[in-house]
Amino acid sequence: MRFLGLFFGFVLCCGGLFATTSTARSKRAHASGCNSEPFLGSGLPAMPISRKLKHSNVGLPSNLLHAVGHVAALWARIEYIIDSKMSEALALPGAPKVDPKMMVPFNQRLELLGQLCKQYLTDATDRGHAAQIIADLKLLVAYRNLVVHGAVGNSKQRRKRRVVYRFRRIAWDTPPRIVERRALTVADIEAFAAKLSDHVVYAGMIAVFFWSVERALRGKGAQ
Repeated sequence: MRFLGLFFGFVLCCGGLFATTSTARSKRAHASGCNSEPFLGSGLPAMPISRKLKHSNVGLPSNLLHAVGHVAALWARIEYIIDSKMSEALALPGAPKVDPKMMVPFNQRLELLGQLCKQYLTDATDRGHAAQIIADLKLLVAYRNLVVHGAVGNSKQRRKRRVVYRFRRIAWDTPPRIVERRALTVADIEAFAAKLSDHVVYAGMIAVFFWSVERALRGKGAQ
């Protein structure tokens, strides 16, 4: 607490100085096009801050990077829902003794989830929906891997008035080999992200199915 009091007192005392200093540096930077102050006393000039870069350092435009980011973020959400519910299901009575940490490929985890659905979902309709959701997710894995893990830097091409990017997924064998290649537009990737957004909802349905199983098991235990 004493440290926090000293810290906040320091900020209140010197905050105006920091603001004035940063403002002065900002004005110098905008006037000259770069910050003339050395970086942390290293003698190296800071990077220019007034020039806006159109492309990243991997030679890709921002709209393509945003599209790939949408796919990565949505897939991470799907994996979180599936993995967390699978871990909870493995704690149910009679569940197989499996360490999910050892099942790195997502397809293996989907296989295990399918087995758990067959074992615990007593309603035939729920089992059918869960099996379809898992089958659909398996079909999306390869496309997701291509978009998120594929090599695409400096691959821009124009084809029939469309801008495409050549995605290549490499297997690091000896020697390395290309296992899949595909020309995709930004619109193609955003359309795939929209499909993944729907599957976030579908993955949530599996969680609902298992909530009903857990509720039924708790009811039996209370009897």
